[in-house]
Amino acid sequence: MLTPEYASPEQVRGQLIGTASDIYALGAILYELLTGTKAQRVGSLTPAELERVIGETEVQPPSAHVEPANSPLRKRFPGAVDARRCLVGTTLDYLEKLSKDAGDDERLRRALGAAYFRLGDLQGYALAPNLGDTAGAIKSYRSSAAILDPLRRAHPDDVEVQRLWLESQTRLASVLEGIGDTASASKVLHEGLPAAAALSRLAGADPDALRLEGEFYELLAKAAKDGAPAEALTYARRYLNIFSGLATRYPDRADFVLERGCDRVAHRADPG
Repeated sequence: MLTPEYASPEQVRGQLIGTASDIYALGAILYELLTGTKAQRVGSLTPAELERVIGETEVQPPSAHVEPANSPLRKRFPGAVDARRCLVGTTLDYLEKLSKDAGDDERLRRALGAAYFRLGDLQGYALAPNLGDTAGAIKSYRSSAAILDPLRRAHPDDVEVQRLWLESQTRLASVLEGIGDTASASKVLHEGLPAAAALSRLAGADPDALRLEGEFYELLAKAAKDGAPAEALTYARRYLNIFSGLATRYPDRADFVLERGCDRVAHRADPG
């Protein structure tokens, strides 16, 4: 038994299936959530067609389905949002089932953590196209962090698992701040800040590791600005120092250069 659009090559060939097939199906579902297009388009259910499409045809990267310069997905509209909501619900059911079966399988747990993270973005991350489901996004980010936390503790030198856990924490804090729950956001950020600083040291020259640490300070400054302005100013200065340095070293990174502009404005406005 298989669903053709989400079937792995080994399923189509009648080979032994296991964790790899689950991860493959999970990737196919996330591909459709991100792009609105199935990764594999099966014309018929004949064995030959399934083998050709799934076993031999290269899947286009998700970026092939979006406009240049990181703009939102191409317009599609009647029924697209409802269809995506339905697919999100189906994906959540699938993730819950896989989570129960994951056990100590670290490869599957990594995939699940990444899946919940991407699902949270689609549900309610304000800086990307989303379905407006803030509560669902918070739950998915928390699920991602909970699944990844044992992995990042067991593998403190694993840059990718550390990064993904930290990304889920910054997303969670951002959404919590967006709904006014600054106390919860601050708690999440303070718990993750030591790991963010450790990742900067671990990843060495990787600018995105330092970017993550800077984002923690930025969000901490926002969370503290009303109740603890002096603390907020300290965090803001650290954030600005990090991004000013990144903009100097990586002038081709538009996201870093933009922060340099914020840095100059902040220094002009800061009497200290």
